[in-house]
Amino acid sequence: MLKESKADIFVDPVLHTACALDLKHHCAAINPGRGRQMSCLMEALQDKQVRLQPECKGRLQDRIDMWSYAAKVAPAEGFSDLALQVMTSPSKSYILFMIALAVSILFLVGLLCGRITKRVTRELKDR
Repeated sequence: MLKESKADIFVDPVLHTACALDLKHHCAAINPGRGRQMSCLMEALQDKQVRLQPECKGRLQDRIDMWSYAAKVAPAEGFSDLALQVMTSPSKSYILFMIALAVSILFLVGLLCGRITKRVTRELKDR
């Protein structure tokens, strides 16, 4: 949803409603679609001479912060990325404890229930 709202301002109705006046005033000549109006608003936000409405300015800054946070917290693509995220996590000890607990429970279940099938006598094994 964050990726799509970057593509067009109409996808985000809250932002579109808050920035309707600024779109008409600053970005009237820009055709909608492909993120052109969103780019225009972002450029207007960074331009010190352009004054946006306070609500639009706040909502637009919130969206930019969400996009930067989403880029930082991208999902892990491989085992090494996953291991790096676990090791840098503030709850690293809890995650490692749960993994160790799962492995030990699996070991105990295998140890206690490993002979569910019928035992084979030594004579049948030594044929």
